[in-house]
Amino acid sequence: MFRYDEPKIGLKGDAFIRALVAESIPASGGYAFPLGTKYHQDLDYGAFAAKCPVAERACQHEAMWFPQNMFLGTEEDMDDVVTVIRKVLENKGQLSCD
Repeated sequence: MFRYDEPKIGLKGDAFIRALVAESIPASGGYAFPLGTKYHQDLDYGAFAAKCPVAERACQHEAMWFPQNMFLGTEEDMDDVVTVIRKVLENKGQLSCD
């Protein structure tokens, strides 16, 4: 899991993920909601969101995932991931943000 700073990067998170996947880097968004809200139906979600704005923001806008097995490769494999991320960021102006 890593933090994606959409305002700083200037590319919608879902467009970033689609671009990585198009380059054969498996990536996905974070949680759609903080875990406690799904598994504890007795929670008042509105109150939770107000009390935990950082968790809420992370789940909805910042958290992204690479599968763990992706990190079991060689150093060259890791370099390939970095190369793809750089390529995506260098070409972000050409990506659709739909």
